[in-house]
Amino acid sequence: MEFLIFLGLYFIVVGVVIILFPDKLKKKISLLLSWKNYKPLGVIAALVGLILFIVSGSSKLGLFVVLIGILSVAKGLFFIFAAHDKAKFVINWSVSLADEYYRIWGIIAFAMGILLIFSVV
Repeated sequence: MEFLIFLGLYFIVVGVVIILFPDKLKKKISLLLSWKNYKPLGVIAALVGLILFIVSGSSKLGLFVVLIGILSVAKGLFFIFAAHDKAKFVINWSVSLADEYYRIWGIIAFAMGILLIFSVV
């Protein structure tokens, strides 16, 4: 249950940062293009997804938490098993998006954070 509150707060903070500073975030994400291996990103995303599956039973919105977990595991598996060039292409594509798209994703992240917190409160 504490994990859902922590993750909800994390999503809220990330959402606000994305909304307010999309250009700075794009610069930080572009630093990933110099990485030689994206598997650590995949492992972290997959572990977060697995934890979400485990804690979904303590949530009022269990299906929502499971859906976020599925998306996180899928993202993790992509970064673990995709060829380096394909993962780099996805990161490069996300860096090339306009600031408006980042702000939309920031609003989505903020809303998901609110839902995660209210799912356990």
